[in-house]
Amino acid sequence: MKIVMLGRLAVGAIPRIVGTISSRDGLRGLDARRPLPCDIVEVRLDEIRPPDDRWMDKCAFVEAAGYPVILTVRAENEGGKWSGSAGERAAILERALPYVSAVDIELGNGVPAGLREDAGRRGVRLILSFHDFARTPAIGELREMVKEARAAGADIVKIAAMVNSAADIAVLSLLASGERGEGPVCAIGMGKRGVSSRLSLPAAGSALAYGYVDRPCAPGQLPCAVLCRRLSGTMPAFKEDLIARGRLLERI
Repeated sequence: MKIVMLGRLAVGAIPRIVGTISSRDGLRGLDARRPLPCDIVEVRLDEIRPPDDRWMDKCAFVEAAGYPVILTVRAENEGGKWSGSAGERAAILERALPYVSAVDIELGNGVPAGLREDAGRRGVRLILSFHDFARTPAIGELREMVKEARAAGADIVKIAAMVNSAADIAVLSLLASGERGEGPVCAIGMGKRGVSSRLSLPAAGSALAYGYVDRPCAPGQLPCAVLCRRLSGTMPAFKEDLIARGRLLERI
């Protein structure tokens, strides 16, 4: 299994909890001097819409405290709130590179010209993501998306799909367990019927488990502390890793 480093954190063997920040109050109140209930912090800049560039200082502060930061400026056509031009978004992502460990970009919208090379030079990882808020595509479609994302330079591939039945969870579990040979894959089941998959998919092999720090920003998303507590109770390897890193008492 290929491991990808986000800062000093290895992603691929043990599921890592990503805590989303999607409000201005959440970003202002983020204090990494206190233990956070996550391994990685995702800053949803499209949701926050900060009035200035001080978010970069906050990202740098969180990184310095040992929590890798993913910057996401999610476009409207995949459930986000970014409505500006592709050029404006590309400029934001470029400015963020010195302050974060990864950027998340929708596979369907393409990687801005030069960003992959600039990110690679700085050691910033590229997460290419796909979101379907209506259904879970067939396993063949999802595997083709993973291949396409790899070819486009993804270090981590993220697939989030709406769960309408138990069969959908089975499809996502198959993806999570079988597509990790060339790098980490994150599989997420959205919606009320997908809540249980927020725990079962990391156990099946999904590299990342997304929860929220301040408020949910996806259907069925759970608080980070709940994810951590439940995964610690069902995945011995996850709990052992927390203990080895001295994080257990901080997190549950």
